Amino acid sequence: MYLRFRRLFEHDDEANAKALSSIRTCRPGPDQERAVTILAHVLIARREWLRRLGGIQCEPATDFFPKNFAINDLERTLGDVRSAWQEWLSHLTDARIRQVVDYRAGDGKHWRTHVEEILTHVSLHGAYHRGQVAMLVKSAGGEPAATDFIITARSAIP
Repeated sequence: MYLRFRRLFEHDDEANAKALSSIRTCRPGPDQERAVTILAHVLIARREWLRRLGGIQCEPATDFFPKNFAINDLERTLGDVRSAWQEWLSHLTDARIRQVVDYRAGDGKHWRTHVEEILTHVSLHGAYHRGQVAMLVKSAGGEPAATDFIITARSAIP
């Protein structure tokens, strides 16, 4: 089971990088700025979930939709988050997937969730928001990236 999550997160990293590249094709303006904010949100949320899982030590996120996030900061953040998740996932086991994590959410409430459900959420959360990014990129005159999982998973028939 843990190999499935490693594969999903590889795809997620690749899809986020494609989304960032597509944002760079936009003409500057409000739609491009909103696309940057949404992709920043995806990366900040990924980092926050990793913190909750004990994979990194950092302050809890306080602004999940930062305004005025620079495109170049997205690239750095994407690389940092990708590296941190890859390290954590390299030690993932089926036993760890079955564990439960207690954490405090952004609203201050305490929650308890299985690691498997957190990993599933992180993957689905990114896909949801990359769809929003694609719509904004198109609206801003850019070329939306194809980020569906099947695109990275399928093999051509010779």
